[in-house]
Amino acid sequence: MKIFYILLVAVSINMMACRTKDGEPGPAGVSSLMKQGSVSGEITYLDNDDKEFKETFKYEYFESLQENKFYYNAPGNDEDPIYQINFNRRDLKDYNNYFNVEFEGSETSGDPYYSNINLNVIKVINNTLYEFYSSDDFEISNMSFDPSTGRLLFDFSGTVYYSNGQGVVTGKVDVILSRSSYSVLSED
Repeated sequence: MKIFYILLVAVSINMMACRTKDGEPGPAGVSSLMKQGSVSGEITYLDNDDKEFKETFKYEYFESLQENKFYYNAPGNDEDPIYQINFNRRDLKDYNNYFNVEFEGSETSGDPYYSNINLNVIKVINNTLYEFYSSDDFEISNMSFDPSTGRLLFDFSGTVYYSNGQGVVTGKVDVILSRSSYSVLSED
């Protein structure tokens, strides 16, 4: 009888040790991806029967500090301070679902004078594969960037494209970025 109880305890411990968190892949839900803030939004589109639908997305993860950085230069009284921002957020399980941003601007002008935003959302909806994408077709509003903390906030809206035509995306960015001591935008 004593052996029965020992086996029962061993099986119980083994079952609890193998439990994983829902969502994150790997042992016990561990992932090599990092999480700081999020990009969330809603896409309004027409399905195959021309009925209007809405699909949401939320991207919170990035792979390395190269995908989560900003540069800030306050040169002096004669020139405006400039900022450069380069970050990417993606879906946890599919790296093809992402939101990528490059900004450059002056602290005194508010909105960036250079921006490049790319969005890709791939989902199976009612047994149909939809790929929504957009490249640099966004309006930015309510932008706020604090170089002391690296926090970036803004709202966005724009056009997305997919096999049936065009849809509309609206959303919000609230991320914390890491400071870089050099330019974070690629020079072509």
